[in-house]
Amino acid sequence: MPGSYQTAGTMNYGRGYGSYNATTTYVPGPTIVAGSHDRQLSVVMFREGEPGAEQAIDAKSALGPEWQDLVKSGVRTCL
Repeated sequence: MPGSYQTAGTMNYGRGYGSYNATTTYVPGPTIVAGSHDRQLSVVMFREGEPGAEQAIDAKSALGPEWQDLVKSGVRTCL
């Protein structure tokens, strides 16, 4: 269900000249909620030179300098 626009205005005309002043208001449609919060994360490890490695993200640089502490306590973050 899309939103709608409502326009109202006034026209002034006299002596051969006219003007029109209008205001348009957008009324959004209902909020659509989709999906769920039960997502899973899969981790795939690549060795340098393997197919797909050029698009991989380096875990150590993504987790930061304290990556070892994060791994020990359980990584609870997602890029």
